[in-house]
Parts: sequence; C-alpha cells; structure tokens
Amino acid sequence: MAHFRPHLEHQSSTISMTSSSSKHLWYMPEEYIRQGKLSIKTDVYSFGIVIMEVLTGCKVVLDDPKHIQLRDLLMELMEKRGLDSCLSFLDKKVHPCPRNFSAKLFSLAGQCVTTRAKLRPSMDEVRTRGFIQNQAHRTMENLNWINYV
Repeated sequence: MAHFRPHLEHQSSTISMTSSSSKHLWYMPEEYIRQGKLSIKTDVYSFGIVIMEVLTGCKVVLDDPKHIQLRDLLMELMEKRGLDSCLSFLDKKVHPCPRNFSAKLFSLAGQCVTTRAKLRPSMDEVRTRGFIQNQAHRTMENLNWINYV
C-alpha cells in the first residue's frame, strides 16, 4: 500500500501510495493519512485491524450501520462497556475459543490500533504477547481434550 521511493530534490516526501491502494486506507493510522508519517507503528496499527477482522469475521468497514469502521465500533465498546462487550462480535462461523483468550486478543488489537502511535506496542511485544496467548490457548485445548478422553 505504502512504500518508500527514491527521494528527489523537489519532493517533500519519499513515501508514495499506489493509486489502487486508496481502498486500503482503512488499514492505515491517522498519522499516515494526514501527515504521511510511516513507521513500524504503522504496521502495528494495520496488524491490529487484521486481528479485529479475524476475530469478528467482519470487514474493516461495516455497511450497517452507516459505513462505520470496525475499529471505531470495537474501540467505543471497549471504552464505554468494557472488553467483554466485544465478545458478542466474535465470528459465529468459527469454532469458539475460550472467552479469556478471545478477550486477550481483543485487548491486544485495541492496543495496536490506539490513536497515539507512541502508545502502541512494538511488533516484538505483539509477537511475544501473541505467542504467550497462543501457548495458553493450546494448553486449554489440550486440557479440554484430556477431560473428554
């Protein structure tokens, strides 16, 4: 979507977007859209949006109500009603995972898409948290399997 290009003297930016990528702006943070600031935290934001899409099975922009952004909807729910309120948006077509695991993933996604880039975790932190949560989920699956055998 966004990439560095050779810097020419008369250019104010070395970042460009392909013309077909405007539909992907929903995955980009405000600091990139408004000021062209591109950093590792941009990737963290985009990854958080993808986590939200995977958890909910929804597209980044919901058609109903009124083309609202999935990010805005979930962040508002987290702020006003708490993290557990997001669990009602879990994709019903996917085999459910433990509520605690899903809540932790929503929390991680919320941290990734926070408005202020400085407050977003690094990708190393995201990877570490995701790994720990993945291990916890696998442990839960193994315990459930053992209980049924």
